[in-house]
Amino acid sequence: MSCSSSTIPAEPTRGRAVVTSGLLALWLLLMAFGAVSAWQPPWFVALSNPGKQTEAGTCKHFGDTHLQQREYDRAIANYSRALEITPNDTTVLMNLAVACAHSGDPAAAARILTDLLADNPRENVRQFISYYLGQLHEQAGQPTEAIAHYQQAIGFTVEQDEVYQRLATLYRRAGREADARDAYERALTSQWNPTLQYKYMLQRVADTYRDDPTHGSAITAALDRDLGPDDLARYDLEIIRQLRAHDPEVAKTHHNIAVLCERVGDRPAAIEHFEQSLKIWPDNQLAKQKLASLKQQTAQN
Repeated sequence: MSCSSSTIPAEPTRGRAVVTSGLLALWLLLMAFGAVSAWQPPWFVALSNPGKQTEAGTCKHFGDTHLQQREYDRAIANYSRALEITPNDTTVLMNLAVACAHSGDPAAAARILTDLLADNPRENVRQFISYYLGQLHEQAGQPTEAIAHYQQAIGFTVEQDEVYQRLATLYRRAGREADARDAYERALTSQWNPTLQYKYMLQRVADTYRDDPTHGSAITAALDRDLGPDDLARYDLEIIRQLRAHDPEVAKTHHNIAVLCERVGDRPAAIEHFEQSLKIWPDNQLAKQKLASLKQQTAQN
């Protein structure tokens, strides 16, 4: 069978025009999309934000998981990817600093936290950052810088007995015994006073609800007045006191205050704190020896 020109049907001109126009329109659309991608107007950025936020959240989740499992390199990789999407995420930056510190790069952790401290106006976040920076400087053998940051962490965000305990230790090493005793006594006050602990908790919650008029106003009103035991009437304060009366950390604080009192010649205070420490920690042989010696000195005088 021959294939002459008369046996081949002619291509419809109108159909070819439609196809060509369709391809041209598609090409123009792709070109326009490429131009929009480069320009990134607000509506286009908004369109892509949900996907980016989801990706950033996923990276953070994986980073947190690896951090908990002490897989610090993987945590750092995931946090770094999250920060490429959301560069100013405070939580991710703080977790990245923790991962860097544990991975053997405390200098990098300190740089991250220092930059974050300079850029963050929220007081509760600044207190957390200052506390972690204090730990990094303390571990690096920089007591002056550590003290400065721990002092900035005094407030309501970080547990204050921990802050004062660390300050007291550094003051003792620096020979600042009066400051050390004051810090230990403040730590002891924080440990024994459930109302103060309740106030710290309210302050932290208040920041969480700072933009919530319903809950935030009630919490702020409670903080504006002088909180007392009546505010904790719903709790069993006796149970709280009993727990503190058997808390080894409280015993250690009493012991440390007693040692400082003994050094400066405040024998009655030293005896009192050694006795309080031994009520909780009766096997503390050093406290037993010192207490016996102090009582003997008192009897001789």
